[in-house]
Amino acid sequence: MAHDKEYVYYYPGTNISIKDVQNVELEILEELNRVCKLKNIPYQLAGGTLLGAVRHKGFIPWDDDIDVFMKRCDYERFLKEAAPEIRDKYFLQTCFTDPDSVVQFVKIRKNGTVFENNVDNLPTSHTGIWIDVFPLDNVKPGTLADWFRRFRIATYYGIITSSVKNRVKYCKSMPKKFLRFVFAGLLKVVPKRVFDKKLQAVLKKYSDCDTGYLAHASNGLKAGMQYYYVVPSDNYYNMIELEFCGKMYPVPANYDEVLKIYYGDYMQLPPEEKRHPEHGITRIKI
Repeated sequence: MAHDKEYVYYYPGTNISIKDVQNVELEILEELNRVCKLKNIPYQLAGGTLLGAVRHKGFIPWDDDIDVFMKRCDYERFLKEAAPEIRDKYFLQTCFTDPDSVVQFVKIRKNGTVFENNVDNLPTSHTGIWIDVFPLDNVKPGTLADWFRRFRIATYYGIITSSVKNRVKYCKSMPKKFLRFVFAGLLKVVPKRVFDKKLQAVLKKYSDCDTGYLAHASNGLKAGMQYYYVVPSDNYYNMIELEFCGKMYPVPANYDEVLKIYYGDYMQLPPEEKRHPEHGITRIKI
């Protein structure tokens, strides 16, 4: 475990600290944990949340979200069987439950809160404090079919996210900005829900077969149309529990291998100037 000095952060113009937000997210995580146990649905801590569990036994001090992975088959069962069990004070946001939202996975948000940034949110969509539940999809890395699939993911995702005007406004590359304008124009002719359905179909293309690899693709792709995360699928269900903020949660048993794929030397703390929240929050209410 890395030992850091006490980290203090208040969101600009407020007396709300990052710890206040983290406490709400822990509450949402406990609700997810409750319904997943009730319906026997496997999940695991992921990304910065997994890193926090390993390195800090809780949140990375400057991290203000929680990430969870589910294998696609479990994710679909979660939507069907567990989602109705979620208490009314939470909202399961997808592009279908909240048509103005661009998210292609599940955000579990707490009603009555606000956690809004300046790029991704529309005033007509739910902007409460959230945790992310990402599906892991079967992929065929290194094949021509997979390249074409990634091209379609990148294209549909680019079109869908161009429904948010600030995605166009804050785009730094002129070619990309032009493409965003074209996509935004296309959405004036073809409803966004058409592309939501197309992207979901592409993501679930190999749901019925074991390709040997799982990837996180529902939140877009990296530069060069690369997946953020690819791991062999045969050990996904091999999990252990680690402490996260005083409670035990499931993580991949090979978390060392997983974190090295994601972060390299993950036990090394970043320089102090990079220790800050990254969601660009502009409006917040607990």
